[in-house]
Amino acid sequence: MLNIEESKVMLAMESCQSVKSLDANITDDLTLLDVTPSKKIINTDLLIDLKEAFKYLDNSEKKIIIDRYYNNLTQSEVADVLGVNQVYVSRKEKKALIKMKSKMI
Repeated sequence: MLNIEESKVMLAMESCQSVKSLDANITDDLTLLDVTPSKKIINTDLLIDLKEAFKYLDNSEKKIIIDRYYNNLTQSEVADVLGVNQVYVSRKEKKALIKMKSKMI
């Protein structure tokens, strides 16, 4: 009806979401700050831990984490690539991050 790409409509809709604190809980022991990429230099030990924890993910979890944090895609964009809905990506991402965190402790 508007004669614009669906991805642009989705991006506009996502931009209307409320702002959340980085201290907001994702789970009981995981906050947004825990999963937010940092511009700081990552130390070698952390990089090794992340690489090791990444091995415990299945292929779909790896794809989601790579697209979200390396390729900087939104959950909706990842969902489009995988042919699933955004809610599925959100849940799968959350589980993958918890799994990685548990392997790093």
